[in-house]
Amino acid sequence: MKTGNIILVPFPFSEITNIKVRPAVVISTTKDKYEDVIVSAISSVIPNSISANEIIIKSNSVNNL
Repeated sequence: MKTGNIILVPFPFSEITNIKVRPAVVISTTKDKYEDVIVSAISSVIPNSISANEIIIKSNSVNNL
């Protein structure tokens, strides 16, 4: 896996009673024996209020969205 790859991962619901497979982007990977992967959830739904750890990426010719 490489930084920027889009993958499907199981994400828990807010109440942690269920899990849904969702798309995520690979932010970073480790080169150690554990091979950890850091991901960020992706959504096409823009919430009414954005939290401090959310960003909106607008489509353009650079990101091909």
